[in-house]
Amino acid sequence: MKRYLWLILAVLALSAIACSTSSITGMLEDAVEEALQEALPSESQPGAGDVEQPQPPFRVFSSEGAQDFELGAVLLEEDFSNSNAWEFFSSGSFHFEVADGAYRMQADESGYVWGLNETTHTDVVMEVSTNQLSAFENNAYGVMCRADTTNNGDGYYFMISGDGYYSIAIGLGDTVEPLVSWQESSAIRQGRASNEIRAVCIGSYLALYANGQFLADTQDSTFSRGYAGFAVAAFEDGDVDVTFDDLTIWAASFSE
Repeated sequence: MKRYLWLILAVLALSAIACSTSSITGMLEDAVEEALQEALPSESQPGAGDVEQPQPPFRVFSSEGAQDFELGAVLLEEDFSNSNAWEFFSSGSFHFEVADGAYRMQADESGYVWGLNETTHTDVVMEVSTNQLSAFENNAYGVMCRADTTNNGDGYYFMISGDGYYSIAIGLGDTVEPLVSWQESSAIRQGRASNEIRAVCIGSYLALYANGQFLADTQDSTFSRGYAGFAVAAFEDGDVDVTFDDLTIWAASFSE
């Protein structure tokens, strides 16, 4: 009798162990399944093999009287820490070079002169910080877009002056002719001062900003692509000495 009792107790103990083991196994299986469900992508998420592509930081600009546009990918950021970052030129009254972390242009002879990079662009927005070092105020300085790749001076000029004027012009052959005649603006800091210049070149649309303020726009379809550049001009037997720094060029398009 005692033997049968021990046998029954042993069977019951083994059954209890089996039930406990089954319960633990079931719990483990449930935990593994839950973890897999969390790790696997749902229908609303990208597939396991998909790679999300980074999107450019689009920024929409809207100014009263101007065409709205948006910035796309950054095509160039230049802080001029590299001495070979931009065109070097030195001849007679003209000297252009990267020096002290900026692009410096000096001229003491009348006429427009320019310094270019060697990357072709189409529809872009350019923004650069400028600093006039010379005292003579009847001058011009600014940026070029779609400059001819032969470096002959053709292209679009977005200019301001030390006495507070601005103009948008086109270089053709041996002349630079205004598309927007020289006009005065209080947005331009005069004399030995810093100014931020923004040029918009999208399709045939051309626009000029100074220190974040819209100045003027116009239409011209002569040039559709070309180099970016900086330009200066001295008038009335004066001189001009200006630095350009922190240039950014974005791909750009009209806002929908």
